[in-house]
Amino acid sequence: TLDVPVVIVSSEISPWSKSGGLALVTASLAVEFAERGRRTMAISPMYDDYTGMTWMADKTIWLFGAEHQVKYFHQWHQTSEGKGVDYIFVDHPCFHRPGGLYYNQQLGVEYADNLY
Repeated sequence: TLDVPVVIVSSEISPWSKSGGLALVTASLAVEFAERGRRTMAISPMYDDYTGMTWMADKTIWLFGAEHQVKYFHQWHQTSEGKGVDYIFVDHPCFHRPGGLYYNQQLGVEYADNLY
């Protein structure tokens, strides 16, 4: 039914973060659901300082024996008249890495926490 909202959570979403097909599929799904009349939200890490974002909230969480501050940003993207996607980006310092999303090109190694 159209009254059920859709939430898509992904490690990548085009055009903000893309290393391959996952980002393209995630972005396409979000747009298609919205165009078919679903309220749609796509959530992804914020790997960089993206333009056009609106800060929504800060939360302090306890994880791995320490407090971490997580920030949430929002952007509405209209796909057609009265339809669109809410993009939510989760920001934490661990996402801001040199060299790439999963692989440090400068050092030629994958990040050690890729499996978590």
